[in-house]
Amino acid sequence: MSYNNVKDMSDNKLTLPSNVCDYLVSHLDPLELDDFFENEFCELNEQQDTTKMKDKLEKILEKSSQTQSNTYEGMAITRDIGFIASALNRHGVDIHNITNLESELLRLSELTLELPRDNVNSYTTRNPKGKRQRTFTNYPEERLFIHSVRESMNCLYTISNKLQLLKETDICSSDYVRLVNNCSEQFNFMVNSIVQVKKEISPERFSFDLQPYFSPFVIGGKLYHGPGGTQMLMIIVEFLLYGSSLDDKEYQDYLDNNFVYLPYDHREIVISNKNKPSIIDLILLKESTYIERKERLYDSLNSLEKFLNRIIAFRSPHTQLAKDNMKVRPPKSLGSGGYNASILETLLEITLEKKRTIKEFKKTVELVNV
Repeated sequence: MSYNNVKDMSDNKLTLPSNVCDYLVSHLDPLELDDFFENEFCELNEQQDTTKMKDKLEKILEKSSQTQSNTYEGMAITRDIGFIASALNRHGVDIHNITNLESELLRLSELTLELPRDNVNSYTTRNPKGKRQRTFTNYPEERLFIHSVRESMNCLYTISNKLQLLKETDICSSDYVRLVNNCSEQFNFMVNSIVQVKKEISPERFSFDLQPYFSPFVIGGKLYHGPGGTQMLMIIVEFLLYGSSLDDKEYQDYLDNNFVYLPYDHREIVISNKNKPSIIDLILLKESTYIERKERLYDSLNSLEKFLNRIIAFRSPHTQLAKDNMKVRPPKSLGSGGYNASILETLLEITLEKKRTIKEFKKTVELVNV
């Protein structure tokens, strides 16, 4: 699915920004399934009792099809259907044999303006907290994983907002430096989070006990990937920093394949900035106008370099974590988003290259005589 295809899905705008939307959805239980997820679901899943799960899901689908839901309730319903359908899929049930599943997911897709299955938001930021939280297992590592990704998504949302402001801010201003430094500070959570996940969730636990629940399945004749890291808002951060004009086929394919899983307002960011100068482009394209403001420009370049360093400090262990997970899986296995670890190596190398570009420009600025 391409940018133009998603344009059709985005005609009816949602009224809430995605972080507020997700917070609201996490508190919704339109089909009254809190008790089921708290007291039954994990046990049925552990016992692989697909008969009871399938029967439960078909009753849910019947009730859903008869319920007048708004957009946000539709997202909560998609979340809950997604958990059960993914569990059945993981245990070998052909989801096309689940009565009304495809038709209901397609109907909900029209209501939510999103693709017809659960996504990383469903699993994390739209997932209730505390005893209402939906999980596939009773493993504490899964709760840690959900918490880590949820908090990462929240900090990435804040960063993406600041980066949009950055594009409209005078590069030789204290506001520019402040915004970039705020992004770096926010991004520290991403670095700490990936270190904690790498330390506390073993490759075996993730690869064999959690990741199989994020497998792809086909709805309406199209393959849709399960919740995964490629759907996180990191894609927006990198897109705004350097990707909006990047001429790299592997990156462009990655962007095109994954932006369709984003919430509406972030798809709009991609659509409105595609083929336009990135943040790093802007600082290079207008260099002649900054020469007389050398010191302020140098401060801005320093802040950008530090931010890129924080991203590298996240990308490096994240890439190694993905490699470690792949080592314990069968040959040629793919992650939840349909990629192997090589895409993370590509993203890391692009970030390193952009850091080198900033460092070279700093040397140019240093040689300028005002």
